[in-house]
Amino acid sequence: MVYAAMDETEKPQLTPKASDYEILADLGQSTGIFGIVAMVRHSPTNTLFAAKRYELDRLTSEEEDLIRHEVFMAKQLRHPNVLPCIASFVWDQSVCILSPLMDLGSCQDLITNFFPNGIPELAVAFILRDALHGLDYFYQQGIILRSVRASHLYVCQKGKVRIGGLRYACSIIKDGRWLKSLHNFPSSTLPNLNWLSPEILEQNMLGYNSKSDIYSLGITTCEMANGIVPYADMEPLLMLTEKIGGRCPQLLDKYAVPYLTETSSQQPDSGVGTSAEISEAEEAALSAVEKREFSEPFHHFVEICLSRTPSLRPSPSRLLNHTFFKQCRRGSLAAVLAPYLTNQTASALNQDLLTDMTAERISDIQLDSVQWNF
Repeated sequence: MVYAAMDETEKPQLTPKASDYEILADLGQSTGIFGIVAMVRHSPTNTLFAAKRYELDRLTSEEEDLIRHEVFMAKQLRHPNVLPCIASFVWDQSVCILSPLMDLGSCQDLITNFFPNGIPELAVAFILRDALHGLDYFYQQGIILRSVRASHLYVCQKGKVRIGGLRYACSIIKDGRWLKSLHNFPSSTLPNLNWLSPEILEQNMLGYNSKSDIYSLGITTCEMANGIVPYADMEPLLMLTEKIGGRCPQLLDKYAVPYLTETSSQQPDSGVGTSAEISEAEEAALSAVEKREFSEPFHHFVEICLSRTPSLRPSPSRLLNHTFFKQCRRGSLAAVLAPYLTNQTASALNQDLLTDMTAERISDIQLDSVQWNF
Protein backbone atom coordinates (compact mmCIF):
# COMPACT_ATOMS: atom_id res chain seq x y z
CA MET A 1 0.00 0.00 0.00
CA VAL A 2 1.35 3.39 -0.83
CA TYR A 3 0.25 6.84 0.23
CA ALA A 4 2.14 10.14 -0.71
CA ALA A 5 3.02 12.84 1.45
CA MET A 6 1.60 16.27 1.08
CA ASP A 7 3.31 18.79 3.31
CA GLU A 8 1.13 20.43 5.92
CA THR A 9 2.00 23.84 4.46
CA GLU A 10 0.78 22.76 1.01
CA LYS A 11 -2.95 23.19 0.70
CA PRO A 12 -3.78 22.99 -3.01
CA GLN A 13 -7.18 24.23 -4.04
CA LEU A 14 -8.85 21.02 -5.16
CA THR A 15 -12.10 20.97 -7.03
CA PRO A 16 -14.38 17.91 -6.89
CA LYS A 17 -14.01 17.45 -10.62
CA ALA A 18 -13.03 14.01 -11.90
CA SER A 19 -11.52 15.35 -15.13
CA ASP A 20 -8.82 17.14 -13.11
CA TYR A 21 -7.36 13.83 -11.93
CA GLU A 22 -5.23 11.29 -13.74
CA ILE A 23 -4.94 7.70 -12.53
CA LEU A 24 -1.25 6.72 -12.41
CA ALA A 25 -1.45 3.24 -10.88
CA ASP A 26 -3.70 0.94 -8.91
CA LEU A 27 -2.19 0.37 -5.49
CA GLY A 28 -4.38 -2.47 -4.27
CA GLN A 29 -7.76 -3.56 -3.02
CA SER A 30 -9.33 -2.84 0.30
CA THR A 31 -10.50 -5.50 2.69
CA GLY A 32 -13.99 -5.35 4.10
CA ILE A 33 -15.98 -3.06 1.84
CA PHE A 34 -14.96 -3.63 -1.76
CA GLY A 35 -12.89 -0.76 -3.09
CA ILE A 36 -9.89 0.07 -5.22
CA VAL A 37 -7.06 2.33 -4.07
CA ALA A 38 -5.23 4.22 -6.80
CA MET A 39 -2.45 6.76 -7.02
CA VAL A 40 -3.78 9.82 -8.81
CA ARG A 41 -2.30 13.12 -9.92
CA HIS A 42 -4.20 16.37 -9.66
CA SER A 43 -3.28 17.85 -13.03
CA PRO A 44 -3.77 21.58 -12.22
CA THR A 45 -1.39 21.41 -9.24
CA ASN A 46 0.70 18.34 -10.29
CA THR A 47 0.17 16.87 -6.80
CA LEU A 48 -0.10 13.17 -5.95
CA PHE A 49 -2.89 11.73 -3.82
CA ALA A 50 -4.35 8.38 -2.79
CA ALA A 51 -7.83 7.88 -4.19
CA LYS A 52 -10.18 5.32 -2.68
CA ARG A 53 -12.78 4.35 -5.26
CA TYR A 54 -15.95 2.46 -4.34
CA GLU A 55 -18.22 1.08 -7.06
CA LEU A 56 -21.70 2.18 -6.10
CA ASP A 57 -23.47 -0.76 -7.69
CA ARG A 58 -21.44 -3.19 -5.56
CA LEU A 59 -22.24 -1.57 -2.21
CA THR A 60 -25.03 -2.46 0.17
CA SER A 61 -27.03 0.30 1.82
CA GLU A 62 -25.13 -0.33 5.08
CA GLU A 63 -21.78 -0.01 3.29
CA GLU A 64 -22.92 3.23 1.66
CA ASP A 65 -23.78 4.58 5.10
CA LEU A 66 -20.33 3.61 6.40
CA ILE A 67 -18.57 5.38 3.53
CA ARG A 68 -20.75 8.45 3.99
CA HIS A 69 -19.91 8.41 7.70
CA GLU A 70 -16.18 8.07 6.95
CA VAL A 71 -16.24 11.09 4.62
CA PHE A 72 -18.23 13.15 7.10
CA MET A 73 -15.88 12.36 9.99
CA ALA A 74 -12.70 12.93 7.98
CA LYS A 75 -13.91 16.30 6.70
CA GLN A 76 -14.86 17.49 10.19
CA LEU A 77 -11.52 16.67 11.81
CA ARG A 78 -8.30 18.66 11.42
CA HIS A 79 -5.13 17.42 13.05
CA PRO A 80 -1.59 16.69 11.75
CA ASN A 81 -1.85 13.09 12.96
CA VAL A 82 -5.27 12.31 11.47
CA LEU A 83 -5.66 11.15 7.86
CA PRO A 84 -8.00 13.70 6.28
CA CYS A 85 -10.45 13.54 3.43
CA ILE A 86 -9.19 16.23 1.06
CA ALA A 87 -12.04 15.90 -1.43
CA SER A 88 -14.79 13.50 -2.44
CA PHE A 89 -16.76 13.26 -5.68
CA VAL A 90 -18.43 10.88 -8.11
CA TRP A 91 -16.14 9.35 -10.75
CA ASP A 92 -18.07 7.44 -13.44
CA GLN A 93 -20.05 4.86 -11.44
CA SER A 94 -17.82 5.18 -8.38
CA VAL A 95 -17.51 7.46 -5.41
CA CYS A 96 -13.95 8.73 -4.95
CA ILE A 97 -12.30 9.88 -1.70
CA LEU A 98 -8.95 11.68 -1.85
CA SER A 99 -6.36 11.49 0.95
CA PRO A 100 -2.70 12.45 1.26
CA LEU A 101 -0.40 9.76 -0.13
CA MET A 102 1.58 8.28 2.78
CA ASP A 103 4.51 6.80 0.89
CA LEU A 104 5.43 3.98 3.30
CA GLY A 105 1.85 2.80 3.66
CA SER A 106 0.59 1.55 7.01
CA CYS A 107 2.51 0.06 9.92
CA GLN A 108 1.16 -3.29 8.77
CA ASP A 109 2.94 -2.67 5.45
CA LEU A 110 6.15 -1.86 7.32
CA ILE A 111 5.89 -5.25 9.02
CA THR A 112 5.11 -7.06 5.77
CA ASN A 113 7.77 -5.37 3.66
CA PHE A 114 10.62 -4.62 6.06
CA PHE A 115 10.10 -5.97 9.60
CA PRO A 116 8.56 -9.48 9.53
CA ASN A 117 9.82 -10.09 13.09
CA GLY A 118 8.59 -6.76 14.42
CA ILE A 119 9.35 -3.06 14.13
CA PRO A 120 12.33 -1.85 16.23
CA GLU A 121 11.42 -0.40 19.62
CA LEU A 122 12.66 3.12 18.87
CA ALA A 123 10.60 3.26 15.66
CA VAL A 124 7.55 2.00 17.58
CA ALA A 125 8.10 4.76 20.15
CA PHE A 126 8.03 7.46 17.46
CA ILE A 127 4.95 5.92 15.83
CA LEU A 128 3.09 5.64 19.14
CA ARG A 129 3.97 9.19 20.10
CA ASP A 130 2.30 10.56 16.96
CA ALA A 131 -0.59 8.13 17.32
CA LEU A 132 -1.20 9.32 20.89
CA HIS A 133 -1.28 12.94 19.75
CA GLY A 134 -3.98 11.91 17.28
CA LEU A 135 -5.86 9.91 19.93
CA ASP A 136 -5.68 12.85 22.33
CA TYR A 137 -7.32 14.99 19.66
CA PHE A 138 -10.08 12.41 19.22
CA TYR A 139 -10.42 12.23 23.00
CA GLN A 140 -10.94 16.01 23.18
CA GLN A 141 -13.52 15.83 20.39
CA GLY A 142 -15.47 13.11 22.20
CA ILE A 143 -14.78 10.50 19.51
CA ILE A 144 -14.10 6.78 19.98
CA LEU A 145 -12.34 5.16 17.02
CA ARG A 146 -12.96 1.45 17.71
CA SER A 147 -10.41 0.69 15.00
CA VAL A 148 -6.91 1.41 16.31
CA ARG A 149 -4.66 -1.14 14.59
CA ALA A 150 -1.39 -1.24 12.66
CA SER A 151 -3.14 -1.17 9.29
CA HIS A 152 -4.80 2.14 10.27
CA LEU A 153 -1.57 3.91 11.22
CA TYR A 154 -0.05 5.42 8.08
CA VAL A 155 3.57 6.50 7.73
CA CYS A 156 5.54 8.62 5.27
CA GLN A 157 9.29 8.73 4.73
CA LYS A 158 9.47 12.16 6.33
CA GLY A 159 8.48 10.49 9.58
CA LYS A 160 4.89 11.68 9.91
CA VAL A 161 2.24 9.27 11.23
CA ARG A 162 -1.50 9.66 10.63
CA ILE A 163 -4.46 7.69 12.02
CA GLY A 164 -7.09 6.42 9.59
CA GLY A 165 -9.97 3.95 9.83
CA LEU A 166 -12.55 6.62 10.68
CA ARG A 167 -15.32 4.51 9.18
CA TYR A 168 -15.82 2.85 12.58
CA ALA A 169 -15.57 6.01 14.70
CA CYS A 170 -18.47 7.22 16.82
CA SER A 171 -19.19 10.20 19.03
CA ILE A 172 -19.71 9.97 22.76
CA ILE A 173 -21.41 13.37 22.78
CA LYS A 174 -25.19 13.42 22.37
CA ASP A 175 -27.45 16.50 22.48
CA GLY A 176 -24.54 18.52 23.81
CA ARG A 177 -23.93 16.11 26.70
CA TRP A 178 -20.81 14.02 27.20
CA LEU A 179 -22.04 10.46 27.75
CA LYS A 180 -20.29 8.34 30.35
CA SER A 181 -20.44 5.27 28.16
CA LEU A 182 -21.81 3.67 25.00
CA HIS A 183 -23.47 0.27 24.69
CA ASN A 184 -23.94 -0.39 21.00
CA PHE A 185 -21.89 -2.93 19.09
CA PRO A 186 -22.43 -2.32 15.36
CA SER A 187 -21.55 -5.11 12.96
CA SER A 188 -19.26 -2.72 11.12
CA THR A 189 -16.63 -3.17 13.85
CA LEU A 190 -16.36 -6.94 13.33
CA PRO A 191 -13.13 -6.68 11.24
CA ASN A 192 -11.46 -5.18 14.33
CA LEU A 193 -12.34 -7.94 16.84
CA ASN A 194 -8.72 -8.81 17.67
CA TRP A 195 -8.04 -5.21 18.67
CA LEU A 196 -11.27 -4.41 20.54
CA SER A 197 -11.32 -4.06 24.31
CA PRO A 198 -12.98 -6.57 26.67
CA GLU A 199 -15.69 -4.11 27.68
CA ILE A 200 -16.78 -3.63 24.06
CA LEU A 201 -16.86 -7.37 23.43
CA GLU A 202 -18.74 -8.43 26.55
CA GLN A 203 -21.54 -5.87 25.95
CA ASN A 204 -22.61 -5.53 29.58
CA MET A 205 -24.54 -2.75 31.33
CA LEU A 206 -21.37 -0.77 32.08
CA GLY A 207 -20.73 -0.14 28.39
CA TYR A 208 -17.47 1.36 27.13
CA ASN A 209 -15.83 4.74 26.61
CA SER A 210 -12.76 6.28 25.00
CA LYS A 211 -10.47 4.16 27.21
CA SER A 212 -11.33 1.27 24.90
CA ASP A 213 -9.09 2.88 22.28
CA ILE A 214 -6.18 2.76 24.74
CA TYR A 215 -6.63 -1.00 25.03
CA SER A 216 -6.62 -1.23 21.22
CA LEU A 217 -3.43 0.81 21.18
CA GLY A 218 -1.86 -1.74 23.53
CA ILE A 219 -2.83 -4.57 21.17
CA THR A 220 -1.45 -2.55 18.25
CA THR A 221 1.80 -2.00 20.13
CA CYS A 222 2.22 -5.77 20.53
CA GLU A 223 1.31 -6.19 16.86
CA MET A 224 4.02 -3.78 15.73
CA ALA A 225 6.73 -4.97 18.11
CA ASN A 226 6.07 -8.71 17.71
CA GLY A 227 5.35 -8.65 13.99
CA ILE A 228 2.00 -10.40 14.45
CA VAL A 229 -1.31 -9.35 15.94
CA PRO A 230 -2.24 -11.03 19.24
CA TYR A 231 -4.90 -13.75 18.97
CA ALA A 232 -4.00 -14.15 15.28
CA ASP A 233 -4.93 -17.85 15.09
CA MET A 234 -7.39 -17.99 17.96
CA GLU A 235 -11.10 -18.72 17.64
CA PRO A 236 -13.24 -15.64 18.43
CA LEU A 237 -14.99 -17.32 21.37
CA LEU A 238 -11.69 -18.32 22.96
CA MET A 239 -10.31 -14.83 22.35
CA LEU A 240 -13.35 -13.36 24.08
CA THR A 241 -12.81 -15.68 27.03
CA GLU A 242 -9.14 -14.71 27.26
CA LYS A 243 -9.86 -10.99 27.17
CA ILE A 244 -12.75 -11.01 29.61
CA GLY A 245 -10.71 -13.21 31.93
CA GLY A 246 -8.04 -10.51 32.05
CA ARG A 247 -5.31 -12.48 30.30
CA CYS A 248 -3.28 -9.99 28.31
CA PRO A 249 -0.92 -10.33 25.35
CA GLN A 250 2.67 -9.31 25.91
CA LEU A 251 5.77 -8.16 24.13
CA LEU A 252 7.75 -11.15 22.92
CA ASP A 253 11.42 -10.88 23.73
CA LYS A 254 13.98 -13.14 25.41
CA TYR A 255 12.18 -12.80 28.74
CA ALA A 256 9.05 -14.32 27.20
CA VAL A 257 10.81 -17.44 25.88
CA PRO A 258 10.36 -19.49 29.11
CA TYR A 259 6.66 -18.62 29.08
CA LEU A 260 6.31 -19.64 25.44
CA THR A 261 8.07 -22.97 25.90
CA GLU A 262 6.34 -23.86 29.19
CA THR A 263 2.89 -23.40 27.60
CA SER A 264 3.60 -25.70 24.69
CA SER A 265 0.39 -27.63 25.25
CA GLN A 266 -1.76 -24.62 24.41
CA GLN A 267 -1.74 -21.67 22.06
CA PRO A 268 -0.84 -18.51 23.97
CA ASP A 269 -2.61 -15.24 23.36
CA SER A 270 0.63 -13.75 22.04
CA GLY A 271 -0.09 -14.96 18.54
CA VAL A 272 2.91 -17.30 18.32
CA GLY A 273 2.16 -21.02 18.25
CA THR A 274 4.03 -23.21 20.74
CA SER A 275 2.71 -26.71 20.18
CA ALA A 276 4.93 -29.66 21.03
CA GLU A 277 5.81 -30.09 17.37
CA ILE A 278 6.37 -26.58 16.11
CA SER A 279 6.76 -25.75 12.45
CA GLU A 280 9.89 -24.29 10.88
CA ALA A 281 8.19 -20.89 10.71
CA GLU A 282 7.33 -21.02 14.40
CA GLU A 283 10.86 -22.14 15.25
CA ALA A 284 12.26 -19.20 13.27
CA ALA A 285 9.88 -16.86 15.11
CA LEU A 286 11.02 -18.19 18.50
CA SER A 287 14.63 -17.76 17.42
CA ALA A 288 13.94 -14.12 16.57
CA VAL A 289 12.25 -13.65 19.96
CA GLU A 290 15.29 -15.04 21.78
CA LYS A 291 17.55 -12.45 20.14
CA ARG A 292 15.69 -9.31 21.11
CA GLU A 293 15.20 -7.45 24.36
CA PHE A 294 12.65 -4.73 24.93
CA SER A 295 13.15 -2.09 27.59
CA GLU A 296 11.36 -2.20 30.93
CA PRO A 297 9.42 1.03 30.21
CA PHE A 298 8.18 -0.55 26.96
CA HIS A 299 6.83 -3.56 28.83
CA HIS A 300 5.20 -1.28 31.41
CA PHE A 301 3.63 0.87 28.69
CA VAL A 302 1.93 -2.19 27.18
CA GLU A 303 0.87 -3.46 30.59
CA ILE A 304 -0.99 -0.30 31.58
CA CYS A 305 -2.62 0.06 28.16
CA LEU A 306 -3.98 -3.49 28.42
CA SER A 307 -5.31 -3.16 31.94
CA ARG A 308 -8.55 -5.13 32.32
CA THR A 309 -10.12 -2.20 34.22
CA PRO A 310 -10.74 0.73 31.81
CA SER A 311 -10.34 3.40 34.52
CA LEU A 312 -6.78 2.18 35.15
CA ARG A 313 -5.75 2.89 31.57
CA PRO A 314 -4.14 6.33 31.31
CA SER A 315 -5.47 8.97 28.96
CA PRO A 316 -3.47 9.75 25.78
CA SER A 317 -2.05 12.92 27.34
CA ARG A 318 -0.79 11.00 30.38
CA LEU A 319 0.69 8.26 28.24
CA LEU A 320 2.66 10.87 26.29
CA ASN A 321 4.52 11.61 29.55
CA HIS A 322 5.48 7.95 30.03
CA THR A 323 9.21 7.28 30.44
CA PHE A 324 9.01 5.02 27.38
CA PHE A 325 9.03 8.12 25.18
CA LYS A 326 12.26 9.55 26.61
CA GLN A 327 14.12 7.62 23.92
CA CYS A 328 12.39 9.76 21.28
CA ARG A 329 14.86 12.51 22.14
CA ARG A 330 17.29 10.59 19.96
CA GLY A 331 16.88 11.23 16.25
CA SER A 332 13.60 10.87 14.35
CA LEU A 333 11.36 8.21 12.86
CA ALA A 334 12.64 8.98 9.38
CA ALA A 335 16.24 8.46 10.53
CA VAL A 336 15.39 5.19 12.29
CA LEU A 337 13.58 3.73 9.27
CA ALA A 338 16.00 4.94 6.58
CA PRO A 339 18.60 2.12 6.94
CA TYR A 340 15.91 -0.52 6.50
CA LEU A 341 14.41 0.88 3.33
CA THR A 342 15.87 -0.53 0.13
CA ASN A 343 17.29 1.90 -2.38
CA GLN A 344 14.73 0.75 -4.94
CA THR A 345 11.84 1.41 -2.58
CA ALA A 346 13.20 4.74 -1.44
CA SER A 347 13.70 6.00 -4.98
CA ALA A 348 10.46 4.54 -6.30
CA LEU A 349 8.42 6.24 -3.62
CA ASN A 350 10.11 9.62 -3.87
CA GLN A 351 7.37 12.08 -4.72
CA ASP A 352 9.46 14.26 -7.00
CA LEU A 353 10.48 11.22 -9.04
CA LEU A 354 6.97 9.85 -9.18
CA THR A 355 5.66 13.17 -10.41
CA ASP A 356 7.91 12.92 -13.47
CA MET A 357 7.22 9.24 -14.19
CA THR A 358 4.76 7.95 -16.72
CA ALA A 359 1.92 5.68 -15.70
CA GLU A 360 3.64 2.79 -17.44
CA ARG A 361 6.84 3.16 -15.42
CA ILE A 362 4.90 3.52 -12.17
CA SER A 363 2.99 0.32 -12.94
CA ASP A 364 6.31 -1.53 -13.14
CA ILE A 365 7.05 -0.77 -9.48
CA GLN A 366 5.90 -3.34 -6.92
CA LEU A 367 3.21 -1.18 -5.32
CA ASP A 368 0.10 -3.33 -5.51
CA SER A 369 0.92 -6.30 -3.32
CA VAL A 370 -0.86 -5.09 -0.18
CA GLN A 371 -4.49 -5.56 0.79
CA TRP A 372 -5.58 -2.15 2.05
CA ASN A 373 -7.72 -1.91 5.15
CA PHE A 374 -8.96 1.63 5.57
